[in-house]
Parts: sequence; structure tokens; C-alpha cells
Amino acid sequence: MKKKRRHDGVTDAVKAMRKGNREAEMELLGPGFHRKHSIHKSANIYTRKEKHKSKISNDSPCASLFVLRKRNVK
Repeated sequence: MKKKRRHDGVTDAVKAMRKGNREAEMELLGPGFHRKHSIHKSANIYTRKEKHKSKISNDSPCASLFVLRKRNVK
């Protein structure tokens, strides 16, 4: 005859707390995978995206060429 396992109230409480935390996080972030830590990108990395082109400082020699070039091209 097999012995019946007794469940501790502590393990049930921990399981319930974890389940509650998972559900709260799903409500907050939504479905799918969401990373917690993002990798820091260097400012020296070149990108062609328009949203990054405004970050060119006005002091750099390439900034004036970029502005002139953009005005001429239509």
C-alpha cells in the first residue's frame, strides 16, 4: 500500500503567490515575451533610420553637409 503524500500549506501558498504574480505581470505587459533588460547600444553604431538622423549634432562637420544634401534632394 502506497503512502499518501501530505501537502504542506507553505508549498500551496508559494504556488498560489507565483501564479498571482504571473497573472499580474500578464495583465501589466500583455501576452507574449517581454525582456527585462535591454542591451546598451553604442552611440557610434551607424543606422539609416530617420528617427536617429536627428541626433547628429550641429557641431560636427558632417551635419552641415547632411542638411544641405537633404534640402537639395526632393
